Amino acid sequence: FGAKIDGNGDIKNYAEYLFENAGEAVMAWIIEGAKRVIDKDFHITPPECVRNAIDAYKQDNDWLEHFLCERCEIGDGYSEKSGELYASYRGFCLAVGEYTRSTADFYAAIEGAGFIRRRAKDGRYIDGLRLKPYNKTEASDEFDDFLK
Repeated sequence: FGAKIDGNGDIKNYAEYLFENAGEAVMAWIIEGAKRVIDKDFHITPPECVRNAIDAYKQDNDWLEHFLCERCEIGDGYSEKSGELYASYRGFCLAVGEYTRSTADFYAAIEGAGFIRRRAKDGRYIDGLRLKPYNKTEASDEFDDFLK
């Protein structure tokens, strides 16, 4: 992942070049790799550099975590109206220019993150988080706009 290729030694049609100059070695390497994969029952442990790259990618692209860090407080005893939370999420996406997930995707991610959705007499709630106080008014306005 961190490789840098310098120089002017580009070889055009590199696949053809490899076939002509190292075809047997490449084929042996492919067969040896296939045998190893089969012996490990098709379970390959990725190298550390690949795991690190995957972790960095996930962290950079964790849209829910970005929203939660920016707009919410997390803790036992916290609870937030479901609609206001989603409205705040929509507003957050608009503010940062991020793709807005559907309500189904949003609530699936919320539940997948361990928060509890519940129904009460006065509406639906998400337990385990609340909007930060300075986002509460904004979320209410965004919720009103969302309902229009």
